[in-house]
Amino acid sequence: MANRMFWTDTLLEQIVSASVLGSNRRTIISTGLYRPWGITLSQKRGKLYWTDQGLSTGKIEMSNKDGSDRRQLITARLREPRGLALDSQEQRLYWTESYYDVIESIDLDDLSDRRDHVYAVRGDLVFFGISLYFTSIYFTDFASRGLHEADIGVEEIRDITGFSAGAPTHVKIYADLTCPVSESCPDNSRCQLVAYNTPECICIAGLNCLTSSTGIAPASLVAYQGIVDIKVSYS
Repeated sequence: MANRMFWTDTLLEQIVSASVLGSNRRTIISTGLYRPWGITLSQKRGKLYWTDQGLSTGKIEMSNKDGSDRRQLITARLREPRGLALDSQEQRLYWTESYYDVIESIDLDDLSDRRDHVYAVRGDLVFFGISLYFTSIYFTDFASRGLHEADIGVEEIRDITGFSAGAPTHVKIYADLTCPVSESCPDNSRCQLVAYNTPECICIAGLNCLTSSTGIAPASLVAYQGIVDIKVSYS
């Protein structure tokens, strides 16, 4: 199922997929959902992850990209999980929890490693959307109608902007992660930043790398920050 996009449909209580051009639409999950919100994809694992508010308790579930091998990943201490984001380098899954006013994460390789990151006083912030950019967490909240940022492992919350009309929902970070120098990468691969100032040669989709490229870095790489664009949707 290459070159496809996935989304949650809260009204129809479904998870749906289509080609990136919008054709060949398929319903991936159509049962056992109440209010599915956030969704993300792990290319490394070939898995979909999504949040579901549920009737009385929330849950985070996972499946293959075609909906098979569906499993509940997290059910404890969840009531209104909303946004979802994946740190593909560390393989940590982050989510916002609107009822308990917290942003949490879990290690997909060790499900016992569950961590709290950002707290809010009840009613102060109502977390919804979430996106990651290296060591920063960006999130929206209904209470202040704002977009905020916090560093992973740091409790301080920084206000980015507010919205005078509507309530911000989802937020996505679009960044140019191309390395400034790439001649050290083998054919059929490109240099890309996978963490701040940490390059890696990534195989180009649809092509086979001629040599192993994991961990190869351009010799003349300098500290680099990509061009970042933040997109926020609101209701």
